[in-house]
Amino acid sequence: RRSDLRPNREARRASAMGLSIAAFVAEYAAMLFLVVIGNGTAMGVAEIPGLRLQEALAFGLATVALMYAVVQYSGGHMNCAVTLAVMIAGHCSRRVGLANICGQLLGGISGAALLCIIFPPGQDASGMLGANTVRSGYSLSNVLIAETVMTLFMVFVYLEVMCSPKSIASRAQACAAVGFTVFLGHCAVAPVDGCSANPSRSLGIAALAWARYGVWEPMRDLWIFWVGPLLGALAAAGLHSMLQQCVEEAPDMAKHDSGASNAEWGDSPVMHIPTASPRDGSAAPSTPARSERTPVDAPTLRAVLDRQGRDIKGFPNHAVSAANFSSETSGSICSSAIRMGSVL
Repeated sequence: RRSDLRPNREARRASAMGLSIAAFVAEYAAMLFLVVIGNGTAMGVAEIPGLRLQEALAFGLATVALMYAVVQYSGGHMNCAVTLAVMIAGHCSRRVGLANICGQLLGGISGAALLCIIFPPGQDASGMLGANTVRSGYSLSNVLIAETVMTLFMVFVYLEVMCSPKSIASRAQACAAVGFTVFLGHCAVAPVDGCSANPSRSLGIAALAWARYGVWEPMRDLWIFWVGPLLGALAAAGLHSMLQQCVEEAPDMAKHDSGASNAEWGDSPVMHIPTASPRDGSAAPSTPARSERTPVDAPTLRAVLDRQGRDIKGFPNHAVSAANFSSETSGSICSSAIRMGSVL
């Protein structure tokens, strides 16, 4: 029996290793491109009045495009603060999380080195590869709070739109929502410190700015751009876990009075799935009343979604690309839930 189980274990180990390698490569490439596009834009428009919006758009749009490109391989984190929060919330294994972080750090360093090749020293308007520093007129506490709050905002949105089972209906637009948060974060706190909220990006830029220009300020302030985002990530993971716990422990609203409208629709953790139409050619039955629809509680829905996620390229739900959540996949999920009549 042990000899029979050994091939299965080896197959699972090889599959996990393949996922880790794919996650590493995806995060490496995504971080490299994010640094080149985002910091490259900052190097070109730094200190030019009225062009801060262009820098924010560059970071936001690059995040959207790169997330759609690599989300099916690594989850599209491109930020070790996001990876930490996803791991704490239980949506990512330690193996894949470690591969993501390593890829992000190396990608950030490679992207900064590539910027040194693209931009001659005299053409860098920022004078430090667009690195994050405490701007004039702001204190360390101002920057620390700004980084913590902005990371909390960005990571919380990521967890809710990419990892929550209740966001499955809008999963195709999840990458765009995350990109919007990056754009808004840069609009809000770029005057304070350039808006990092991404330790993986700040490390490589600060190191190469010091090596190339001898500028010490980015390295001196680097600890802020690690402590703040990691604190924000921990807070986001706690908030996400608390919301998920509240949904799972909420009473089954279907057992309450069917006349309560809030219990029948979006204000409760109960999702209603309409009765499937017949396939024998007869006329479809009329749409049942709201109170007559089959209730599916959150734990059961999560189990169905987890099973569907494993069927799609063998990867967790949060890392499945938006393309996988097409109307066909959504329909298969609903059909699976309906077929589980004995469970429901």
